[in-house]
Order: sequence, then structure tokens, then C-alpha cells
Amino acid sequence: MSDHAAEHHEEHHEFNLKENLAVWFGLVALTLVEVYLAYVHLPPATMLITLLGLSAIKAAGIMGVFMHLKFERVSFVLTLVPLTIVTIALLAIMFPDALRLYMFHWIGSPTP
Repeated sequence: MSDHAAEHHEEHHEFNLKENLAVWFGLVALTLVEVYLAYVHLPPATMLITLLGLSAIKAAGIMGVFMHLKFERVSFVLTLVPLTIVTIALLAIMFPDALRLYMFHWIGSPTP
């Protein structure tokens, strides 16, 4: 591989302490908000939506900065996002059936 090709192949991204600390403190702050919400009496649907939203924001910060995905090509990220959504959707489709089988086993199963 030529030197020119090697330069373009290896993109070096400098460590940015300021950015890493900002994201880390943001993650700590979001975690403290989540802990606070555990002690506040909110309706379950509101609590679930809020905690899932905060967790998605935290996951995006972790993946973008600490896993260096913000430096990846857009095509790579656009491949990961739909696959993640499809995986979560498939799991959500399976959960009701698994719960039905679990409840059948403990409540309605005939004794031999």
C-alpha cells in the first residue's frame, strides 16, 4: 500500500479530554436524574417513556464518543441503526408470547 493510501486508510483522531469529560459529566447528570425519578411518584407510562428517552440519550453519548462511532463513515452508522431497530422490534414481538407461556406455566398448567 502506498504512503498516500495508508494516510487515508488510517484516520487518526486525537484524544479530546474536554469532550470526554463533558460527556462523562453529562452521563453522570443523566444518571442522577434517573435516580431522582425513581423516588418521584409518576404514572408508570410517564416514568417508562422518560427513562427510556434518557437511556437512549446516554447510549448515544457513549456510542458516539467513547466507542468512537462519531468518527465512522455515515454508511456504517446507517447500517447499525436500522439493524438495532429491527432487533428491538423483533424482541418486542417475542416478549408477549414469552409472557403468555410463562403465565400459562405458573397459572393454568394442568397437573399430571
